[in-house]
Order: sequence, then C-alpha cells, then structure tokens
Amino acid sequence: AWLLAEQRATAAGILAVTFTNKAAKEMLTRLSTMLPINVRGMWIGTFHGLCNRFLRAHYKVANLPQTFQILDMQDQLSSIKRLYKQQMQWFIGGCKEEAMRPADVPVRDAESRKKAEIYALYEEQCQREGVVDFGELMLRSYEILRDHPLVRQHYQRRFRHILVDEFQDTNRL
Repeated sequence: AWLLAEQRATAAGILAVTFTNKAAKEMLTRLSTMLPINVRGMWIGTFHGLCNRFLRAHYKVANLPQTFQILDMQDQLSSIKRLYKQQMQWFIGGCKEEAMRPADVPVRDAESRKKAEIYALYEEQCQREGVVDFGELMLRSYEILRDHPLVRQHYQRRFRHILVDEFQDTNRL
C-alpha cells in the first residue's frame, strides 16, 4: 500500500506472495480497504495460486492443455496408487521440490530405480490426462522462467517489487 500511495510502484508492478490462502486473502482484504483501486487484478496470492495463474497464461509454453486441471492431494494419491504404493507420492513431491525430473533422480539401487520409473510413469500419465499436481504447478513455472528468456524478461520488467511473506516455510524450488 505504501509503494502505491507514494507512487514508487504501479499495481501491475508488484508481486506479493505468501504461503497460505488465509494470508493471501488477508493481504487482499487489507489492501482493498487501504487503497482506492481494485486490487483483484494484482498478482497477490500463494505460491501455488500464482503459479496456477502463470501457467494459465503460458499453458502452451508449459506444454499443457488450456483447460488443464489441478489434482488435489487425494486425486494425486489415487493416481499414484494405480501405479505403485502411497510412498511414491512423497518421493515424487520431494523430487519436484528439489527441481528434479525423473531423469535427474540418482539411481543407486533397485529400489531407487523403481521409484524413478514410477515417477516417470506418473508424469506421463498426468501429461496424457492434462492434469498437474501442486508440486507440478511450481516446477513447470520454474522451468518456464528458467528456459524461456523472453517470458522471464517480461516478468522481470513487469514486477519491479517482489514481496515474499513466510519465506522460511518454502522449499528449494
């Protein structure tokens, strides 16, 4: 609010990210009472929510269908169970948090090889079905920004101020 009131930034030039839906809603509520503008168009939200918005805008670059759906934790678990056991959900999520694709998973033994294979099958299944899980929202956003300089430069120019709340609760990605 101060940045906007002091004309040090535009509403379109601020990205504000937090960890919980509750905190994001609180940010929007506070800003809407403090500012004489509509804050709904601003990029304020959770890491996952903002990645969802980003991927909706760049679904083609992300190699996703325009109407991709997000698997909630239960959907993700049901999908993985068809392929393997429940423990794979945590393995896959951990790999994504470390920005690892199946080919990046270190294979030390038969068990780790099997986990990497299941991760690859899970990823192929999600791609076929046009769905992403929460970890994939962030991983694909990261990969687009890393691998597509024009997209990255657009957001670097646009967001002159990036405000991050609860950074200590985030993972490497």
